[in-house]
Amino acid sequence: MLLAVFFAALGVIVCSKWFADRDARNATLQHFSTTGKLCVTARYPLTASVLTQIQELSSLKLGIVSRDVKKGLRLDSKSSLFPQSEDLRWMEPLVDQAADSNGKTFFVNVDLEDSNRSNATAFVLPKREDADEKQRYLILLEPMSLSAPGSVQAFVLPLATGLFSSILIALVAAFVASKIGKRIERLGKHVEKIANGSFESIAPIGPSDAIHSLYESVNGMSEQLQKSSSQIAQNERSRLINLMASGLAHELRNHLTGARLAIQTCNPDPETRDALSISLKQMKLAEESIQKLLTLRVDEPDKMAGPMTFGQIQDSLRELLQPIAVHQRVHFQMHACCGLQNELCGPSVLQQSVEDGSSIVGALINLGLNALEAAGPGGAIALSSRILNDGRAKIEWQVKDNGPGPTAEIAETMFEPFATTKREGVGLGLAMCKRIAQRHAGDVTWKRQDGWTVFTMAIYSGK
Repeated sequence: MLLAVFFAALGVIVCSKWFADRDARNATLQHFSTTGKLCVTARYPLTASVLTQIQELSSLKLGIVSRDVKKGLRLDSKSSLFPQSEDLRWMEPLVDQAADSNGKTFFVNVDLEDSNRSNATAFVLPKREDADEKQRYLILLEPMSLSAPGSVQAFVLPLATGLFSSILIALVAAFVASKIGKRIERLGKHVEKIANGSFESIAPIGPSDAIHSLYESVNGMSEQLQKSSSQIAQNERSRLINLMASGLAHELRNHLTGARLAIQTCNPDPETRDALSISLKQMKLAEESIQKLLTLRVDEPDKMAGPMTFGQIQDSLRELLQPIAVHQRVHFQMHACCGLQNELCGPSVLQQSVEDGSSIVGALINLGLNALEAAGPGGAIALSSRILNDGRAKIEWQVKDNGPGPTAEIAETMFEPFATTKREGVGLGLAMCKRIAQRHAGDVTWKRQDGWTVFTMAIYSGK
């Protein structure tokens, strides 16, 4: 900054000096021209007294010389104001230049012993009628002591103006640079926080300029990095849980298969037959759930299970959830309506085929178990379903409970894998439900309504 101000001031000084010298030179030429033309065009004789008066008015030294071919320059003894002892050699260039100037005004610097350098010029005087053949010349001399003050005066004012302007510009530039520097420093600290893993956005400060756009770009980069970081963490958790599931699935399936075979070889009495049947179905669902842990991997396609009718899905839900609700002392209701106007399901509707039936049953069972846990002893849950026909058969199930509902910390991420607030939970149930619904062009949503937590699972069945 200081270097820039120095060069700016130096430029101002050089320019001011050049303009001042030019103005002083023009003023001198004008002064010479006015005085010389007055003398040249005068109709009265240029006597010593006349020249003395002109000299007093113009502050110039005047003299008349004549040039003789043989004797050279000679002072006019009657009118010249130069002393007779004046060395005329310095006048030779002036006389020669005056003879060739065709009346144009000029000046040169001459060296005089008594006044150092001076500005001087010459004019050709018209010949007098009674004069001899000698040509006369008017010599004008302006000492530098007279021209210097004008040059200095013309130089000082632009110089002072330029220096003041340079200092003012420097102060303004320093102020602007300070403001910009603070904004850039703040942005640099924000980028450093992003590099350290903190992806919070900051509000831009200052005018809407390139730095403001840079703030917005950095905030956008921060948001993208936050999403990428979350995705990487989720993929890493998926990889770890998949490794765990791959190792445990084989062992758990072997144990469940052995337990199921043991139950099937029993000869149950009529009182325990229903309980054993439910246990077998629960074991089958457990085997399928373990197998579906592997479907959370994004690089493997989902495998559909066999079809089931709408009626079979409803029966499976009732058989599996009713005993658990009774055991946990939770009031359980289940009903179905079909269409927007029909209140009851006909036989044809109950035979509606649904692909991947066991997966859908598993997803609804998971929603039901979550509702039973949320409601708790003395609470209530309700499971309802309906079939809509809007060009394709759309099936909706609603599972609701009168429990306290999800906490604020889990509400926004409950459908993401491994999102859970349960101490022993894995956080895969709702993620698997949502994935199964999306596999059938549907979705799983939730809301709080009149003190109830309502989960809705919708799928499309058929083409």
